[in-house]
Amino acid sequence: RLALDIDDVLANFAEAVHQAFGKNIEPHDHWNPYESSGQLILSFEPQGTPTGLREEYLDKCEHNKDFWYNLEPISLPVDIPLETVCYITASPKNMVGVRIEWLKKHGFPTLPVIHSKNKALTMDRLGVDVLIDDKLATVQAVRAYEAKKLRAIHFKPWYSTQSDNTNSITRLYKPVYPRLI
Repeated sequence: RLALDIDDVLANFAEAVHQAFGKNIEPHDHWNPYESSGQLILSFEPQGTPTGLREEYLDKCEHNKDFWYNLEPISLPVDIPLETVCYITASPKNMVGVRIEWLKKHGFPTLPVIHSKNKALTMDRLGVDVLIDDKLATVQAVRAYEAKKLRAIHFKPWYSTQSDNTNSITRLYKPVYPRLI
């Protein structure tokens, strides 16, 4: 039983944020709190406090339904494995309805969309065995989850410098999963 993250696995979130601010996206580690590449608001202080253009980000992106609805896909519906049971996203909770509309707009399978900040716990509660996610810290947290042996695959968008050694994939394609999980 497989779950998929949406942003930066199915939807081109990071690139859209950069476009919203009139910036070209360059390869970076957007989930590393110590990254100093100046990549807009996608970096955080060690305490988790967002740096940079936080208020402008909230207006242009986080609270903007048009922003979420108009994201371009980076994966195709045809690549979604049949055994996928849901989408688990940490995107803003108030945007779940827009995420559902985005998935429909691009022809992705109609599956439950669950908002979660603790994806391992959510997987355990839903009986999901495997998660494909772009955030390496999430992948590691799922693998380390103590209550149950859960598996995770790291999805690496083209602009990410993060890597899970040989366990990163750059596109959804069913034949690569068995060697990673």
